Amino acid sequence: MKSSERLRRKQRRLRGLLRLTVLLVMVSVLVWTGVRVAHATSNPAQVNDKAYVVHSGDNLWTIAARQYGAGRDLRPVIYAIERYNKLQTTSLVPGQILRLPALE
Repeated sequence: MKSSERLRRKQRRLRGLLRLTVLLVMVSVLVWTGVRVAHATSNPAQVNDKAYVVHSGDNLWTIAARQYGAGRDLRPVIYAIERYNKLQTTSLVPGQILRLPALE
């Protein structure tokens, strides 16, 4: 009697662990899917950026003016480039590659 009771307990434990595992996998998939959907965008201005190779004499102001047009306020553009590339300084090195965000 005792061995059959132990076997039933073991089976119930295993079924419980299996249910818990399935539940955790389902929650993980749902969270992952939610994060993917939350970060998805169909706005091409937020998706399409381009690379720019820094030339001798370039600075963020000249790059912003050349790439985004001198007729606009370039301060937010420069800030966006700094933030997008996680720049700690405004000093640029020839050959350095900057990612230029697509701005509206």
